[in-house]
Amino acid sequence: MRFCCLSVVLLCAAAAWAAPGAPGPGPSRIALGRASVDIAPRHQSPSPAEIRLIEPVREEVFRVYESAKTASAALRRIRECEKYAEETMGGEQRQWEERLAEALASQDPAYLAYLDAEKALTEALGRRLSQMSRRERLLDPLMTSYVRVVPYICARENTVPAYSDLLEKYRGYYEANRSTTAKGDEAYEKWKAGVDPTFEELNALFAEVEKQEGFLPGLLHAVAWRESEGNPQQGAENADERGLFQIQATDCQPKWGIALNQPAAGHWDQFERLCKWIPFNLALAAHCLNRFVMQAEELGFRGDDRFQLAYRFYNESSGYVLFSQRRLRIYRQLFGLSPAELSDTDIATLDRFIYFREEEILQQYDWPVEGGLTAGQRLWEAWKDDCFEVKSDLLWLILEHRLTEMEQQFILLSDALGNRWCRVDLTRQSAKRRGTPGISGLMLTAISICSARGVVPTAELLHQYFTVSAEAHSQTAADGAARPSPPDREP
Repeated sequence: MRFCCLSVVLLCAAAAWAAPGAPGPGPSRIALGRASVDIAPRHQSPSPAEIRLIEPVREEVFRVYESAKTASAALRRIRECEKYAEETMGGEQRQWEERLAEALASQDPAYLAYLDAEKALTEALGRRLSQMSRRERLLDPLMTSYVRVVPYICARENTVPAYSDLLEKYRGYYEANRSTTAKGDEAYEKWKAGVDPTFEELNALFAEVEKQEGFLPGLLHAVAWRESEGNPQQGAENADERGLFQIQATDCQPKWGIALNQPAAGHWDQFERLCKWIPFNLALAAHCLNRFVMQAEELGFRGDDRFQLAYRFYNESSGYVLFSQRRLRIYRQLFGLSPAELSDTDIATLDRFIYFREEEILQQYDWPVEGGLTAGQRLWEAWKDDCFEVKSDLLWLILEHRLTEMEQQFILLSDALGNRWCRVDLTRQSAKRRGTPGISGLMLTAISICSARGVVPTAELLHQYFTVSAEAHSQTAADGAARPSPPDREP
């Protein structure tokens, strides 16, 4: 995604860190001209719950965040060595293990300052945990890990437009960059291939497609604004994203009018020629979003949460929610909690189960259980080797597709009765398909959370601004033109 806007949320986050008293969440209401939306707490960034979470250890959390930026080179080297020490074998693996030991023993002052900050945060969390009962710890899942994620959430924009000139810029950017040159014989309604609609026509087309597909009104504007700022000619650095919606060839089916599930490679020439043509680009985006909405429904989500997750899947790993749900369900079963206490269809709860480190889990769940283990050790063991049945055809296809992309930490199996199973190491993180512990994992987790948190209020705001308010304004103008002038007063 690409942004160049100054978000009110970012300003609020900066103020939250600067003022030691009481940091506040993101804005709860935005008004642009005739358009206004109330932003629910779950769509605010940082959320009120996140602000409350970090408050007891706020100073220590901020110190870790700042020192990590200063020590980024040393931390990047450690992560590189960890990665290759894990993935290689034999003599090469031993070389990487030696390099890792050297990196961990670094005396770089910035790295040592980071270690001191981490130690101080761990001690502060220990004091906080000592004030909590076991039940309070269980109902605040993976708190010792999530406090480290929150600063990265605060540092990112929630991307709900805060100024009307941003939306006028979006409109103007579209008009300045739309194509008026035909590129072939294909056509969609009144537009020849390569000829884009005007903004007013685009607005009407979006509304028509949203109604036809059952999308949240304004969703297509929200995606286009957040992905390309309205530029239909937008291209990405990597060669598989193009156009207003930054469509990925690997996600879609660029054979006009036919919704295919397989990747686009077989139609690459046509994709390259037409992918920036608005009707074609829109058809691909609608197909993508439809599939992702269906995926959210298969995972048990309803209402506007489906569209938030659809956009989240649009930008990252399609499997992370599935595995976060598995971690949460095992957590509940192991500790005797109910779905009413920790719901596996509550997005904010699932966000807690994306990023974690073993030592942080062991700190939070440190009481003894059967078998001479602590509760944290038992949880880690249960996550380490999980096997669950996959009953959904769509989720099975998604998992199969992920296996073709890159090395994954799961295998798919079918038994003699035709039942389908996924065996997975849930201690291996999967945010954005390449999640990892450490600083990069914190950043990727924040991206995965923030990328879609504001998409629902953004859709509502853009729908009001470009459609509802525009229609009301046009109707008012029409009424004024049709109303007869009052008679002149008699002298």
